[in-house]
Amino acid sequence: MNTSTQSSTITNNLNDEIRKISSYILPIAMIFTFIGNIINICVLSRHDLRLSPCSHYFIALAFANLIYMSISPMSIYIYYQFCIIFANSPYTCRIINTIIYSSSLFVILMLVCASLDRFFASSSL
Repeated sequence: MNTSTQSSTITNNLNDEIRKISSYILPIAMIFTFIGNIINICVLSRHDLRLSPCSHYFIALAFANLIYMSISPMSIYIYYQFCIIFANSPYTCRIINTIIYSSSLFVILMLVCASLDRFFASSSL
């Protein structure tokens, strides 16, 4: 058997296994993420916790995480299950990529802002 044929067979088998695993893991991860972020928003929106500026960062982080998790893994899951590609046209490809990358960047930014807020609140500068 040719080496390129063996590697393509291994690659096809690996892709099939990834699709099978993703069809089970992605919905579970999305459900737990949605539940966790909604609980975070509900808890951090209480009056006592709303007074802290750090809770505002975590509420914004939860919303950005909801946006990211509703687009990125959902598009992968729909592609693996139904072979539907949302990014067929150049405009939808740009919009989806912009939303995915900006929301993931926003999540990181909110974590940095919350860390800096806690650092400056606890330091004696």
